[in-house]
Amino acid sequence: MSFSGALKQPQKVIQVEPMSREDVDKNYNKLLKTADKYREDLLTTEMAMEEIKPLIINKDVLLEIYNQYFDRKDKDRVNLMLLISEMLKTKKITREDNKAALIETMRLAAEMILDLPKIYEYTAQF
Repeated sequence: MSFSGALKQPQKVIQVEPMSREDVDKNYNKLLKTADKYREDLLTTEMAMEEIKPLIINKDVLLEIYNQYFDRKDKDRVNLMLLISEMLKTKKITREDNKAALIETMRLAAEMILDLPKIYEYTAQF
């Protein structure tokens, strides 16, 4: 019930089947290309969002993107964060998928800390 006493409709939970490795790679590569164009200011936010509209972006794709961007420059990570923020606002990705990808990144961080000493800092930025 809401504050006014009216009944609220329960939110529908969309059950998404796990993606095949091929689908993850396809969507990840397209998102990566779009993020790189966005980074280079060749696309506005709207154009970037239009380009990724047909993609399915779930936690597996986000995990790949995060892992790819840890080795990038600070500016690149900031631009990706802005793009992800826009995807969250427009519900292109769910908060649950983003949270799951970040949690999985934290689980893998202990193994990656020698190669990426700032992995915890970068994960916190995302």
